[in-house]
Amino acid sequence: SEQVFCRSFGAENIAGKDVSIDAKQKSDGIGIKTFTGGPLQKIAEFNKVSKYPFSNDNDKAIKQVCKYRNYRIANDVKQYDVSNLTYHLIIRKNTNEIFICETGLDQIELSKIKKLNSRTNHILKFTDGIHNYSFNRTKSTLYMKFNKLNILDKYLFNFDNSDIDYLKDHLIDKPRNREVNEKVILPLFSERKKKVVEKSGLNQWRAEGRPRH
Repeated sequence: SEQVFCRSFGAENIAGKDVSIDAKQKSDGIGIKTFTGGPLQKIAEFNKVSKYPFSNDNDKAIKQVCKYRNYRIANDVKQYDVSNLTYHLIIRKNTNEIFICETGLDQIELSKIKKLNSRTNHILKFTDGIHNYSFNRTKSTLYMKFNKLNILDKYLFNFDNSDIDYLKDHLIDKPRNREVNEKVILPLFSERKKKVVEKSGLNQWRAEGRPRH
């Protein structure tokens, strides 16, 4: 979905990096989400224990994940020189309806955090009055409920064989132009000994070889 968005709108694809946005277009930083089903979706992972430690106290852990999230967003704004942050969403319903929506990619309001009820101890639910969040302590993963959306467009779509053929012809079987390299370069320099070894590699006419029976 990130590649399709970036190709369609001429945006820079930065998905896959440890950042909060997936694409950049001028001063806009865009998080791209494509999903079906419920509105609760993953927005960040904090798996590195040394970098993102969490307290055993749930209230402290909520504040910690909020601070980590806000720090990452602030760092992305500075690193990629963006000022407007938005989530761009493509949501498919079971009725074959597709909704194109947007919502804010906001920092969490630390002063307005309110803990919500949760059935399990490892799932911490909270809100800042703008968005509802859920933090899975076991997976060190933060989720956000995408239920406050600005619907830009919606339409019915039926996926059939012609669509599969198009994807197959244009994406899977599309030939790639590759230049044929007729030269082969074999290294003579030994990284281990920091020199060109006299009796090894292509210098086989000098090599004595190993003992044979």
